[in-house]
Amino acid sequence: MTVTGTPAIAVTVGSETRSAGYVSTDERDVIFEYDVVEGDEDTDGIQISADSITLGSDASIRNASGDDATLAHHALAAKSAHKVDGVRPRVTVSEVAASTKSYPYPINVYAKGDSIFVRIEYSEPVIHHRDKSPTLSLNIGGSEKSAVNNCRRDGYYSYEVQDGDFDRDGVVLVGSSVTFPDGGYIKDVVGNDAVITHAGHAPGSWYKVDAKAPEFRRSRTRTDGKDVIVFFDENIALTANLLRKSKAQDRSARELIEDAFIVRVDGVVVPTVSVRYSGRTVTLVLEEAVTSSQSLTVAFADTLGGVISDEYRNDLKSFAAQRVANNSEVTGAGNDPSAVDPEPAPSPTPAPTPAPKLKPSDLVASSSNGQVTLAWAPSNDKRFVNQQVLRRAIKRGQVWTVTATVGKDGNGYVDDDVEVGTRYAYRIKAVKSNGKGPATPVVRIQAE
Repeated sequence: MTVTGTPAIAVTVGSETRSAGYVSTDERDVIFEYDVVEGDEDTDGIQISADSITLGSDASIRNASGDDATLAHHALAAKSAHKVDGVRPRVTVSEVAASTKSYPYPINVYAKGDSIFVRIEYSEPVIHHRDKSPTLSLNIGGSEKSAVNNCRRDGYYSYEVQDGDFDRDGVVLVGSSVTFPDGGYIKDVVGNDAVITHAGHAPGSWYKVDAKAPEFRRSRTRTDGKDVIVFFDENIALTANLLRKSKAQDRSARELIEDAFIVRVDGVVVPTVSVRYSGRTVTLVLEEAVTSSQSLTVAFADTLGGVISDEYRNDLKSFAAQRVANNSEVTGAGNDPSAVDPEPAPSPTPAPTPAPKLKPSDLVASSSNGQVTLAWAPSNDKRFVNQQVLRRAIKRGQVWTVTATVGKDGNGYVDDDVEVGTRYAYRIKAVKSNGKGPATPVVRIQAE
């Protein structure tokens, strides 16, 4: 066969007639070819009508003897093996997914560790490169985050909320943000590249994000000098972890929280006797009232790993000592674990009788061989019935206790119930029949 010029044959693709051009020939066959273009589609298979070969003005098809070929031929019916798909997949749905796969807990807030799902649905099934997953962008509180599609056919992208993520208005899907690494692709099953432009989606407050830890704002005392109120920027609550730790250590949750909050008065750690929390505040009740002239700080050291959190499971983080506004109206001895209201001075006595010494004084301490030896000058006031040796280990959570009782004229004591290497604080208190009385200033010593 000899072919000259550009003969063609008509091909029906869907409802459109296309022209397949001549490409080659051999002794008996003439080959025509049509290149499928974007948009071509025939779900039944192409068809060729009878007698549809055409010759241009300069074309011919002849045999070896130079005789023109007869162009009449039979029709070719549609066959499923000859289907055409030149239609690119397009995005039909793009949304932050409202399904059980992404339902946030609490109901309308994503917390740390929760997954935000985005659904990108195409007009037909698509696949992507196994090792080069596509991503898309989410706007969370003004910061762009990447959600990843880790399943080749699934239309869901996911982002795991990270520590510090926060958006009070709701997460936003950024429009036309689907991308993939070099060499990646999104195609339909026959290889048509997907059109990856898509609309954005702003579902509003239904998809808020809060993975931000509560923050310290301020603190103050009440006028009674016993309550230190700590304010935070959001509501707080006890955690399940605190309750587990409480059970494991056989200690109350209150004791663990007391250990975590550190109140210092004039630079010295003081004990608390109870803790209350409500809304955005924690109230620490001190063992003794502070006076208006004393300075206070409060710190938080979470050594247990999550004892207080906000309502979305974000743990309160440790913070360094912060100044406490002192609103106390109390005057006097201040936060003195062993002091009581001062006794009025005795009525003047006629000379030359000396005035009684109202409280013990000159307390000194020494230590050796696992003992602490105390010496002091007792009070000579006859109203006192005995003296108490008060002791407190200088450790968080320790309180003043009466470690011994001695006679009213006693001037020394040896404490052999100590732990070598531990620092202790001591005071000597003169006690009246009603249990009250003054005490010496504190002395501190390390047991040797």
